[in-house]
Amino acid sequence: MFGGSILVRCPRSSFQLQRSTRNSRHQRRLKNSQSHLGIICDQRHYSQKSMEPEQDKELGKELAQVVPDLSEEAEGSEGWRFWKWRWIPTSNKILRNAEKALLDTTKLDVKQEMVQIAENEYINTITVGSGPPLVLMHGFGSGVGLWLCNLEELSRDFTVIAVDLPGFARSTRIPYNGKTPEQADDYFIDRFEKWRQIQELDDFTLLGHSFGGYVSAAYAIKYPDHLSHLILADPWGIPSVPQKDAKKPPLVYRTINSIATQWTPLAVIRAAGPYGGGLVTRFRGDLTNKYKELIPEGNHVLEYVYHCNAGEPTGEQAFLGTCHSLAYAAKPIVDRDLTPIKKSKMKVTLLYGDRTWMSRVAGIQLKNILGDMANYYTIPGSGHHIYADNWRFFNRIVKAAASGNLDEFSEESQKEEDGHKLTFP
Repeated sequence: MFGGSILVRCPRSSFQLQRSTRNSRHQRRLKNSQSHLGIICDQRHYSQKSMEPEQDKELGKELAQVVPDLSEEAEGSEGWRFWKWRWIPTSNKILRNAEKALLDTTKLDVKQEMVQIAENEYINTITVGSGPPLVLMHGFGSGVGLWLCNLEELSRDFTVIAVDLPGFARSTRIPYNGKTPEQADDYFIDRFEKWRQIQELDDFTLLGHSFGGYVSAAYAIKYPDHLSHLILADPWGIPSVPQKDAKKPPLVYRTINSIATQWTPLAVIRAAGPYGGGLVTRFRGDLTNKYKELIPEGNHVLEYVYHCNAGEPTGEQAFLGTCHSLAYAAKPIVDRDLTPIKKSKMKVTLLYGDRTWMSRVAGIQLKNILGDMANYYTIPGSGHHIYADNWRFFNRIVKAAASGNLDEFSEESQKEEDGHKLTFP
């Protein structure tokens, strides 16, 4: 299974799909496809064997997903009953409902739409509030729903627009076939630029967290003229790759990293099938505590995270294309030519948690490279997920940064910075 493929064949003689539906034509399509359906699930791709989508375009589109939506009736509360013959109990509708369950807790008038950027390519987008545009870009393995703690406060002063990165969450799982780090970058930033053009956004603030911070910085380098402010929230991909003679990380880390770079990072969740949700609960149960003030009951956050990452891992594959290793980017931001940003009108704000495992030294290095156009601040009482760990402070400083009024934070954040030893994670 590791490093190879899992092939599940369903011979006509043994493959009997029983499903009641009002759509008899769809029933016939399902029956006719039984002898052709083979699912390959591995670290690089999911595909349907012997299926020709052009013969049945509608069904082909549905089957093009790792866990397809064969019909609206097949999803939702009946998802697991319908998908019991599949290994991964998820669907697009289940993910849509999980996202809606989170956003409904805000009691805000959130507009959700699938913005078409090309044929059969969509970017999931939510919008709330009014005022200058503030675009939020989530991190690896996340989605728009995890900005739950920030939407209400930020939308009082801004039109908050959050997007799912291409290949993640509800955005189209566009196949990634790139070979270079530059192509991996372009997989994300060129599609985001198409989205920006369609949205007719200009002179806006772009905030990216973790891997979304890396994508935001890469976007700012390539398309600097459209941004008024770049906010990097505990970003990944900033520091230089350590020299070969640097101290090696522990053997356990090197072993995990070696396996993970040969397999998509979250493949274990999908390989676990119906037990994948339990793995998310076991290893990311801390997320529940981060949101317990807003969601005191239920397990909506963990369910949402699971379904965000149970689908075809095209975004993960593109992410791996940007990596030197899971900890470092192949093209670190501090090593790039930052002239386009320096010559632009934008301001840059770097935000790090005081307990983050990201390199705050690299953040300060980037600030020094950019000079007076950049600011660096520490979010107290926060780890890597600064938007949720101390969301009240985070919201306040983001509003101040996007408004161009950070004076009240200067002395306070300097004391925070002086009170911590800045070291590599």
